[in-house]
Amino acid sequence: MDVVSSYRTQAYLDYFYKYGVRPTLITHRWEVEQNGAWKYHQDNEEVLKIENPSHTIFRLPRPRSQKPKNKFLSKLHTAWHLLVGNIDIELIQSYKVFKKFLFNHLNENTYDAVLAIYHPHYGLKLAYEIHQKFGLPYVLDFRDLWNNEIVTKRYWPSITQKMIDLTIRRHWRKWLKSSLYFSSTSQLWNHYLADLSRQEGIIVRNGYENLFIAEAREQKDGVFRLTYFGRIYREQNLQPIIEGINLFLARKPDAEFVVELIGIKSVVGFNGAHEFEKLIRKENLSIRPSMPKRELLAYCLEFSTMFILPNFIEDNGQFKVKLYDYVALGKPTLACPDNSSDSIAMLKEVHGGFLASTKEEVCEHIRSQYEVFKQLGYLPFRPAEEELRKYSREYQVRIQAERLKQDVA
Repeated sequence: MDVVSSYRTQAYLDYFYKYGVRPTLITHRWEVEQNGAWKYHQDNEEVLKIENPSHTIFRLPRPRSQKPKNKFLSKLHTAWHLLVGNIDIELIQSYKVFKKFLFNHLNENTYDAVLAIYHPHYGLKLAYEIHQKFGLPYVLDFRDLWNNEIVTKRYWPSITQKMIDLTIRRHWRKWLKSSLYFSSTSQLWNHYLADLSRQEGIIVRNGYENLFIAEAREQKDGVFRLTYFGRIYREQNLQPIIEGINLFLARKPDAEFVVELIGIKSVVGFNGAHEFEKLIRKENLSIRPSMPKRELLAYCLEFSTMFILPNFIEDNGQFKVKLYDYVALGKPTLACPDNSSDSIAMLKEVHGGFLASTKEEVCEHIRSQYEVFKQLGYLPFRPAEEELRKYSREYQVRIQAERLKQDVA
């Protein structure tokens, strides 16, 4: 799957073997229909086994979810499964397929440990159940919380959501307490999970795939492009960046300047591109559709001048993976506001660009860089490579592998 969440799993497959760990991945048969949708299978369809020198993959059929059509029965169905730890209601059939395969497989094959990557929830539950039945030690690896806003001060859920959160917390606490340790991608999440479970956690970042820092090159069209790609969340603070851009344009209305948004998709009914469309004049705004990753990076390498990173209003533990790509593309990033997050710490550590907290600071950074760009045709920029190397996927996988071997030995 060519999605951000799959890159973490792929990194374990790519690099674990270098540090003395040979992984076996259990996943679905992610196959695409002619219409582009993910294909569903019957529960009893073939399991595909793929052997590689460094790892093994078992691809299990992907069953369609089953849920009562009656609304009352559906609510009872949801409540019951939530209470027993089947938190992903729409994935109960997948949980059953995975459990049947794993229990049969482990009756005949020996492993040293289990690594369960969240999301989905049933991976965490299965690691716990495998430990209960077979005695295998396990590690829980988090690239998200069930709701990242839960760690913020401004999180005020409804009564219903409070009950759901309490139930999920109870299950997570149980699953975490029996683990060897857990890992997550941010300090804030580690503190939250440690407080929840009294269990120890380590930081394993997502990282970038390859360290390729592009050399600064001249942009032949002379247009200063301020670029953002990927998702925009409702919780991101867009206001100071948008207001700073407009302040710059008010002071320099004839600037050859474009804000370029690429592949912005709606997230829970929120489309961030619309927020830019409301406030930035059309001649200074370009909205492009999604591109395959390689095409996107090649395009940005050629045409982007500087990247923007609107931070979350309050640090919620999310580390924007696009920041790795921004830095590696050899272009500076303008981040705003300073929310004291791990992303901001990384930007400072690798000298990855500029940090602003107000619209005036945003405007001034854009103005100063625009003048440099107009003189040279590009922005001179070079991050701190030695510091950046610590954020590679391979470096981060090594952290996981060394801790895993230490605790399993």
